[in-house]
Amino acid sequence: MAASGDRLPDLKETLDNLGFLDRFRFRRIQARCSRGDTLSARGDLAAARQLYTRVVSEYEQLLGRETLLSLTAREDLALTYADKPAEALPRLQELLPAFERVAGPDDRRTLKLRTNIATTTGMGGDNSAARDQFEAVAADYERVFGTEDEDLAAVRQMLEYARTQAARIDA
Repeated sequence: MAASGDRLPDLKETLDNLGFLDRFRFRRIQARCSRGDTLSARGDLAAARQLYTRVVSEYEQLLGRETLLSLTAREDLALTYADKPAEALPRLQELLPAFERVAGPDDRRTLKLRTNIATTTGMGGDNSAARDQFEAVAADYERVFGTEDEDLAAVRQMLEYARTQAARIDA
């Protein structure tokens, strides 16, 4: 995890640290990521899953396993299992300790991952656990980014839905 006052390397810094051929490889991997994003958005999860599997492997070879780009690619891969929450959930949960180490527990990307875990938990049918997870992540978003944060507003909407679903089960 980055120490207080340290900052995570940005894209330019990452590229500056790579040699010419590695920069070329990096750009190709990024292009594959973009194609994977497009396939996911279209709902072609199987094709996106194949592409992200390759992206994860290539990022890990080029940058290492515990870099934000590699971790984010692994999160994208896990989300291609959205149609199979029982497979997606452990993949997402496995990433949380690494995100907390690399980015920090209060980093927006870590909070986004926790939101994805809560969403997938609800999709898997455990609405009470999803509600509890959304409550915790909403509190952290508010504490870190304030009450007017856009991501907090989205999490609050998901929290209300999870509360409704959990209340139906509990009733």
